[in-house]
Amino acid sequence: MGFIREKHCFVGIFVVDGTRFQRRLNVSYPSWNGCVGVTKTCINGSRKDVKLFGLENTKGIDDECFGLWNWIERNGGIVNKVRIGWSKDAYGSDLRGLELTQDVNVGEIVVQVPYSVVISDSIGSESISTRIESGLTWNTQGIPWNVQNILQLLQYKHEGPKSEYKEYINSLPFETLQLPKDSDSEEELNAFCDTLFQAEVEGLYFYSEQLYESVQELIQIQGKDQKVIDRKEFRWAMNSVHSRTFLVDCGVHGLRRLLVPLIDLCNHSGNNTKQVTTEFCFDNKSDSVVLRAVRDCFAQELVTFSYGNHSNSHFANYYGFVPQENEWNVARIRCSFQDAISRVALKKSENLFEQQRYDELMRINAGFVDELHVMRCRLSEDVVRALRVLLIEEEELEMQLNQDWNLLDPGLHSNSAWIPELERAVASTLHAQLDADIQRIKRISKSFDTQSQTLATQYRNAHHQTLMLASEKLAMYASAAEPVAPLLKFMNLEEYK
Repeated sequence: MGFIREKHCFVGIFVVDGTRFQRRLNVSYPSWNGCVGVTKTCINGSRKDVKLFGLENTKGIDDECFGLWNWIERNGGIVNKVRIGWSKDAYGSDLRGLELTQDVNVGEIVVQVPYSVVISDSIGSESISTRIESGLTWNTQGIPWNVQNILQLLQYKHEGPKSEYKEYINSLPFETLQLPKDSDSEEELNAFCDTLFQAEVEGLYFYSEQLYESVQELIQIQGKDQKVIDRKEFRWAMNSVHSRTFLVDCGVHGLRRLLVPLIDLCNHSGNNTKQVTTEFCFDNKSDSVVLRAVRDCFAQELVTFSYGNHSNSHFANYYGFVPQENEWNVARIRCSFQDAISRVALKKSENLFEQQRYDELMRINAGFVDELHVMRCRLSEDVVRALRVLLIEEEELEMQLNQDWNLLDPGLHSNSAWIPELERAVASTLHAQLDADIQRIKRISKSFDTQSQTLATQYRNAHHQTLMLASEKLAMYASAAEPVAPLLKFMNLEEYK
């Protein structure tokens, strides 16, 4: 049974005695979660008690919208023990996704989508062309993967009701999701209180403009003078592609970037195996992308998988949300090793020890380290390597070099005596940065687009949570002693003292 909801109107797909039909139902009291119980008089005269689980349709009543899973089944796919439903995310916002209707065992397939109905870059082979609007064709060779998928998505959208992908198009958000990377507003970006994030957004904005221009150039090459894709429509397709594409090893089809109907409705749940319910992969035997349970799951559980080991900035820019708890988020602190390396360089002619230390710093490119990363309360390996060389004692360096010790192996650094000293310094600077960020937030008072403002608030809160968590756990190593001054000096962090 499928359904959509707008206000108090539901449209249902019923199966009675093997016959499938659609009817529009008007009900007076839908419950908060979009579920209603009705008694329906069927076309054969019988009466059936039915429970409808609503899928909100932002485009209005469209009976084709809830034919998505039926379309997949007609093309040889499988939709097993799942439905489209609504829930609340960690911030209280409505969240559309898949949920289980029955208990599922580990390894059981809940969705199987044939490769023939996915949207993929380099369709079939590079000799096959794609098109958008009548007469406009091009070869996929040399075109970026995201442009290929964007053009295909726009093609099927332009074909309208005649498109074989109409059910999939109807399942996509109707309005363009405004993401930070779509904004050129300095005021909006300032609200995120993260200069590195702002620089990343500016680069992505420039990149999206390049993608748009590449599409326009393809159109001009084909001799089309008219503008067939405006920026708003292109942004809708681009954001749909960037937020829904899977990178999958598709066996004989090769490594492909896919838009997979229905499976792309699953939501992210971090990398916690206790929360994630499924994983996706390619099944060579059925030539399909499958979604299978990674553990025993229960009815009404959300169908989730991990979008990857990404930081909050990635989620904000490409997906338009920020995970409440993200173990892969990165707390970044600006630091520089240039001054320390310069001091070592001045001494390298004095003795072999300083020469060896300088050589090691050059070998690991320590001069390019300009940030201190704390991910899951761990220091970035580049910083660990550089600090290890800068702080190592002469006898230890000589001993390790004689033993052909690999300074690039971070596993050898875990028990080093200088680690607690470094972590005390980091804990101190994290607290200081947090205080500075809070003060900056207080200075920003003018509001802007509600959606952007909400996302910025979520980003700041999650970022500060990461800083606090890192600071608290790193502080466990600290004693009552003050952070060592030399560390703060060569890290150029005296301003945070």
